[in-house]
Amino acid sequence: MAMLMTYQRVEVITGSEKRRAYSVEDKARLVAEAFLPGVVASEVARRHGLNVSLLYRWRRQFEEQDAARSPEAPVSFVPVRIAADLSSAPQETSPSRPLAG
Repeated sequence: MAMLMTYQRVEVITGSEKRRAYSVEDKARLVAEAFLPGVVASEVARRHGLNVSLLYRWRRQFEEQDAARSPEAPVSFVPVRIAADLSSAPQETSPSRPLAG
């Protein structure tokens, strides 16, 4: 027994829609809006017709750019000893191990 299937609606996808292009200023404004304290990023994305993952990607890109621009960011950790009394702390003239450079 064969079943006949009929379609009530047909949608033709032509691919004529192009991706939207956002300026750096628009991206920065949307990221700043989405990640304010108390704001839900997915609501901001929905309001502007974006996927929330795009906001997170833009935020990560801005963070990477900021990290590349600030050379004073810490590169590595150094050992630290905390003494209860400064007079009882051992005095060292050189680090216990060489610093990575």
